[in-house]
Amino acid sequence: MYTPSYLESIDISYNEIPIITNDITVGTQKVKYLNLSHNSIDEIRPGVLGNLTSLNILDLSFNNLESMKKVGNMPKNMSVLLMSNNKLTKLSKEIISFVPKLKDFNIENNLFNNFPSELAKIVTKGTSISFKGNPIECDCSLIPIKRMLNSKLNPDPQWDNITCVQLLTSEVSYVSDLDENELICDIPIKDEDDTFVVTPDVKFRQIKRSGSSYIKIDWFVLQNKEDIADFVIFTSGNKLEERSSSRLVPYNLRSQTIKAAFIKDSTNLCIIPKDSFGNERQMKKGQCMDIGELGPLALNNANQNSKNIYLFYPMLILSMVKSLKP
Repeated sequence: MYTPSYLESIDISYNEIPIITNDITVGTQKVKYLNLSHNSIDEIRPGVLGNLTSLNILDLSFNNLESMKKVGNMPKNMSVLLMSNNKLTKLSKEIISFVPKLKDFNIENNLFNNFPSELAKIVTKGTSISFKGNPIECDCSLIPIKRMLNSKLNPDPQWDNITCVQLLTSEVSYVSDLDENELICDIPIKDEDDTFVVTPDVKFRQIKRSGSSYIKIDWFVLQNKEDIADFVIFTSGNKLEERSSSRLVPYNLRSQTIKAAFIKDSTNLCIIPKDSFGNERQMKKGQCMDIGELGPLALNNANQNSKNIYLFYPMLILSMVKSLKP
């Protein structure tokens, strides 16, 4: 007697299957491996995959899938999803929400024009994502990838070799060769964590009062693989190009103690690196802070220095007058 419920592996690749329907769920409750690759599948009926409750590996590569919309929930036990060499341009919400649960997710050689921002957030979270071979644009969705490449001495080759198309020149470039400033979106991707904002070269670690008239500034370098030589600490008004005070600091230092008067009558306190040619690098978000955020201590110190000067001269004159009296 035929007992399909004992099946754990099914390979029906290299056929001409066009649609996956509920028929495949009959007697397949224990199936852990399902190979549907090299068919002509362009549709998966809603709810079918979710009913394959024991499925661990699903291979849908080399088919004609353009969308995975309305597929419904994915099998809870699935850890490997292979969808390379299809015609996908977007991922459904069901797929995106399920990816973090996977060990391997392969969508190489599809038709994605942009790297899905939802995937960009989880490239370092444990799931192995294979994405090369897609005609993606060099935009800000790739900033997390570039950031990851910069942070590792030996990046994963599949990410180190990923390419994108530059919109202005149509030139194909390795993401690893581009600067984050070249990864620009016409419409910024909304994200509270600044995941898709260009990483600042440097960032303030802390700014605190030192003694009665000084401020101690500490910072650290985030872009260790970029051409960074020295630093310039400066203050400005509302316009950053109108600098009030500035100080050049050599690269080997990560701390400076300055007089509180340095920030007097200024709105912003900023730090910007110079490259090895002596040129200032581009100012980025996070390299300036509102002096008002320092609290009253720093400003009071700066103002107090001025007040002391004004009080000194009247007292000096009064002292001189008294000494001249008989």
